[in-house]
Amino acid sequence: MKKTFSFRDFSTVFMHYLKKETRSRVYLIVTVLLCSLSLASCFILNAFFGEKEKKPLYIIDRTALFSDAFQNAELSGDFFEGVSLDFTADQSLPDEKLSQMVRDEEGGPFAVFSQEADGIKLTIIDSGTLSSADTQAFLTLSQSVYLQYNIEAAGISPETYQNASRQLIFEEVDPSQQSGNFWTAYILYMLMVIAIVMYSVSAGNEVAYLKTNKVMEVVTTSIRPLPFYLGVTLSIGLSGLIQLAAIVLCSALSFRLAGTDLSVLGDMGITLSSMTAGQVTAYLLLFIGGFLLFSFVNTAVASIVNRTDDVASTLVPLEMLAMVQFFISLFALDSDSFFTAFCSFLPITSPSVMFVRYMMGFAGTSQLIISILLLYASALAMAVIGSRFFSRGVVHYGTIREFSLKGREHS
Repeated sequence: MKKTFSFRDFSTVFMHYLKKETRSRVYLIVTVLLCSLSLASCFILNAFFGEKEKKPLYIIDRTALFSDAFQNAELSGDFFEGVSLDFTADQSLPDEKLSQMVRDEEGGPFAVFSQEADGIKLTIIDSGTLSSADTQAFLTLSQSVYLQYNIEAAGISPETYQNASRQLIFEEVDPSQQSGNFWTAYILYMLMVIAIVMYSVSAGNEVAYLKTNKVMEVVTTSIRPLPFYLGVTLSIGLSGLIQLAAIVLCSALSFRLAGTDLSVLGDMGITLSSMTAGQVTAYLLLFIGGFLLFSFVNTAVASIVNRTDDVASTLVPLEMLAMVQFFISLFALDSDSFFTAFCSFLPITSPSVMFVRYMMGFAGTSQLIISILLLYASALAMAVIGSRFFSRGVVHYGTIREFSLKGREHS
């Protein structure tokens, strides 16, 4: 019986195409570019969202009620985003003069407290320096001071008012959902889908290129199709993982060199929670399994392509199929349903959908293990089927023979 697989042939093909891919000009340029952007990312982040010098917000207090209270208040350093309270302005300046100074950029912004018939009025004179967040924070602070003044004027003790105005403490808890993992799951599954699509298509394009240029016609005379098929697919995949790992390492190095405070991400609405060893393992297993499945599909389909022009039209539907899991995972981030649960076990969508469900607490360890087993079983089955397509496809360079009834007519 003729041997169909040789580890020596596989290792030869694997190392050849791994070196070829990682040394190619396009691969090196893209890797260097992405790594450079990753290294610069945190410095750019610091430039836009890092610590900035706060501008003064000048207090004009014509009521003599607020200045002392503000100065005695123990405000945290981040109470205001871009301003700090300044009490050095001339208190006798009229509103017209203050407006003129702001218009001529000679001073400001100003917060003016004045006595009106119906109470105390707060006027902000500003030409766009104050952010809406700082304006609201200052208004809240001023309301608190004014409320305290009114309580004392009415003869109500602070303790009595505090006891009378206590609010219900409300908390909604869903024990099954880990909402703190939202942004971690979102960012990682997005990277997973993009990497699976990009690198699995690269493997298919490489096989299609080799066949349409009749390289495999020569290669298969000395190397069996199966080790060649596996060697090309896995080497392209490993080169992609090397590139991805380099980008991640550069991002981590950028955080360390730039001294970026993770609270900056929190200010942007992004809270990255630390992942456990189990979650990291689940991510890697689902990512590798998804890549193997779609790579075997792409290389199998590409092996039957006869013209370079047909490669794009053949692989684009497969890319769209791989992207389906991206949109389904969006629903899995918000809530669990029968549909998302079913897709988390379906191999073509399970890599990212199951990861999101597991991170958000919708799926347990047993469901994760079942999904991973189904994913790798499908990848193995696709490898066997793909090797058959590949073995038969490499010898066809013309029009693929169509089924007909001519044989039956002659019989």
